[in-house]
Amino acid sequence: MIKIGKYEVKNEIRMYEGAQIFDIDFHGGTVCIWALINTSGSEVIRRFRSFDTGVAISLDIVPDLRYIGSVHMRLSPKDHGKVHHVFELVD
Repeated sequence: MIKIGKYEVKNEIRMYEGAQIFDIDFHGGTVCIWALINTSGSEVIRRFRSFDTGVAISLDIVPDLRYIGSVHMRLSPKDHGKVHHVFELVD
């Protein structure tokens, strides 16, 4: 069955194989991604990393990063908040 899945962003997420990530946002107090999934397939572990603006990133992992999206973490309309940039680690 094809449907849309929602996942809290963590370093490792168990997702259905071939899941197509199409959105990322701050929802319910946490960063989440939404993906088109096929629930009749098998699950795999996918690895993610999140970096704040201005934070150093190790050159060792830069070639292995695939950009997913950026999330503006505002707790109120007057709050400028932080911006998290989320990447998937790929082999």
